[in-house]
Amino acid sequence: MKKILVPTDFSENANQALNYAIQFANQIGGTVCVLHTYQASAGAGQFISVDTVIQEDREKELYDLISKVKPLLAANASIESYVKKGGAVETICLAAQKLNIDIIIMGTTGASGMKKIFMGSTASHVIKNTTLPVLAIPNDFHNFQISNITLALDNNKVESADVLRPLIDLIKTFGTTLNLLIVVEDASADMDIDDQLQEHIKAFGVSYTYFKLNAASIGQGIQEFITRKNSDMLCVLHHTHGWFQDIFHASIAQQMAFDSKVPLFVLRG
Repeated sequence: MKKILVPTDFSENANQALNYAIQFANQIGGTVCVLHTYQASAGAGQFISVDTVIQEDREKELYDLISKVKPLLAANASIESYVKKGGAVETICLAAQKLNIDIIIMGTTGASGMKKIFMGSTASHVIKNTTLPVLAIPNDFHNFQISNITLALDNNKVESADVLRPLIDLIKTFGTTLNLLIVVEDASADMDIDDQLQEHIKAFGVSYTYFKLNAASIGQGIQEFITRKNSDMLCVLHHTHGWFQDIFHASIAQQMAFDSKVPLFVLRG
């Protein structure tokens, strides 16, 4: 995970996500690619187009931001900046492809007023439209620590070990402990860990502690678990079918993705 894409709208929460990404990059010797997108509705002016004015203005604002955070970089980490015109989600996903990004780190809440044009639900839409791992940093989250990760799963099978590779890489890089949490709403459902999943994890040489949870509210149950276990990060798989996909469009998903007290690491299942 050497190349990190960080979308920004220059809001406080986006800045927090950027700070998190920089500390992440410092640990792995990575490159932080900061991206700002904009959309212009007006046409060309008499001498110079509105797009040119906006582009130059945003480049200046991004230059100032990069200048402020550069001193935070370790010697083995670097930072790049990009300003692109276009819809936020489409531009983020396209930039991730063109820049060969390994992980997207972004805030989950945007700014208010004139700058409320970028984030909002952008994080959820990026998660649904990219195959890359996305690390969503909750609002007002300031601490950087990755020592205890909870991987919350339903009873769907994990068909390929490659799905878990970004999580395994993170665990090995930061030396974290792993809680494997199986969550179901139906008390009669099978809550045994999938044999294939065990084989995948063991093949990577990672140990874990296994927990079972039956909860009337999956989101609330997960939140209570990560609080009890002092987890620094919650990891979930975004299946085409499964409880995460189902609840992602419901209010409980808003709680998980946007009110979580710890970063949410989403892998494409």
